[in-house]
Amino acid sequence: MTTPALVPTLKDAWKKVATSITSGTFIKKSPETQAYTYVDTGDAAPNAATITSGLGNIFKGALPWSVSVPSDFYIYSYGAAGRVETQI
Repeated sequence: MTTPALVPTLKDAWKKVATSITSGTFIKKSPETQAYTYVDTGDAAPNAATITSGLGNIFKGALPWSVSVPSDFYIYSYGAAGRVETQI
């Protein structure tokens, strides 16, 4: 695992916070409400419809995460830009 990093997120938009990973921990710093999703590395990035289709998952606090294929991890910050800590 690398040193934790604080990654800025965008207001009301998806932001890629990790690329080609199979595990890690993501810690919400701000704003209060953030969603996450992931896609296989090389697949298209999520868009606004991802939230309305239910593919964005709300999380609070720490989110340990793992998958079997390399994936890109995205955060959506509702209403304000924010930060997420990545531990990958």
